[in-house]
Amino acid sequence: VKYKKPDRYIRSKVEPFLHGVPIAYALIYSTTLLAKRNLNDGGGGSCYAPVYNPPHCIGYEDEKTRDGFNIPCGRGHDGAVLFSYLG
Repeated sequence: VKYKKPDRYIRSKVEPFLHGVPIAYALIYSTTLLAKRNLNDGGGGSCYAPVYNPPHCIGYEDEKTRDGFNIPCGRGHDGAVLFSYLG
């Protein structure tokens, strides 16, 4: 409105960036977290990059898998670094 650009200009020049940039960011962010095995459940119903340290991991070293479980304890320590760079 302020610059009085026609709708066709906004539709062809501006709108692709308004869709493309958030989609590209989300794909890069989620793919990086998934590839580095940092996509953990924080317990609140949202998946982001917290360290995976549930109660059954107390007394176990990081990257050790307790008997009867599949996910190693302490997984995702570099998730905070990724979150600060990408988030």
